[in-house]
Amino acid sequence: CDECVMFRAFYRHAVHHETDETSLHEEDHVTQWQQHVQLAREAREAYNADLRQARETRELVRQGKLPLAGYVAHYTFDFMQSLAVPQFADQTKEMYYFSLRNIHVFSIRDDGAHMQYNYLYDEGQGGKGANYVLSLLFHFLRHRTPETAAIVIRLHADNCSGQNKNNLVMQFFVLLVSLGVLTHVEMKFLIKGHTHCSVDGGHGMIKKAWRKHDVFTLDQAATVVEATSPTAGMHRAIIVNAHDFFEWERLLSTYFCKLPKILSFQQFAMDATRPGRLRYRQHHTESWQEAEIFRSGIEQLPGGLSSFEAIQQRLTPLSPPGIPVKKQHVLYEKVRKYVPQAYQDIICPRP
Repeated sequence: CDECVMFRAFYRHAVHHETDETSLHEEDHVTQWQQHVQLAREAREAYNADLRQARETRELVRQGKLPLAGYVAHYTFDFMQSLAVPQFADQTKEMYYFSLRNIHVFSIRDDGAHMQYNYLYDEGQGGKGANYVLSLLFHFLRHRTPETAAIVIRLHADNCSGQNKNNLVMQFFVLLVSLGVLTHVEMKFLIKGHTHCSVDGGHGMIKKAWRKHDVFTLDQAATVVEATSPTAGMHRAIIVNAHDFFEWERLLSTYFCKLPKILSFQQFAMDATRPGRLRYRQHHTESWQEAEIFRSGIEQLPGGLSSFEAIQQRLTPLSPPGIPVKKQHVLYEKVRKYVPQAYQDIICPRP
């Protein structure tokens, strides 16, 4: 945590004097650090409690002791550091300095079912912004199996404003609960610098296995990812492409306005009993505040949007970003010679 490092540096290098002014300055730093650590600890305890509830209710549903409506699912999601291809178990020194072709990996962990779903796609097919995050969350929610398709869900993610912590993500979940597709959603963020979560463990296993394999295609990458499961089938690899990515802002901005200063809050809640309303607060010990985010004149959403299929029909596909021209030349002129001939036109085609 950068903030913790700065506090430690202050104490390591501070010159301690006996003046009241210095004493008060140091006390202020102590108080700030204690508050930061306490908030991080409380957020971690709340995260662990959500995981426990998801596992317990999932087990009761599996045993037939609880209806699916009582299952409180918990999902943790995040992008993994991109995987580069071609990947050689025995990497040459020259290849280390090249700008290689990236495979983006977006992971969603179903903590109740102990499953991690890893979405893989080529950098030429899509990027990493909020539209891609929502498209993959939408794909995941739409394709859940009937026995795991909870309608009450909680989610955790890191504080990246460009991907997770933004108005587009909150509007997306308000849309789903306002339509009744989900009945209750809570979106939470751990304290910056203390965001290690369950999905990161899966990423660590993938990175460890990745270094030991030769990989040239998305299919081969998916095989490596699925082989990292500590138990059979725990890691799923799903290959997606440009056809799975949509322009969410165009749809959501039609019905919703933005919540000001959204980055200053850590917890958000949406409920089907409050269509168009977003609740928010800084910490779980505080009372909820609530804002109406339906645009002026909108009291309810169109009935024709009442299913995942209907929502997708209203979405506009995103154009694939493609590979930058400069990288195309590097791949073709410098990397291609290292790639087996069968894969040269896949990874390093002529620009």
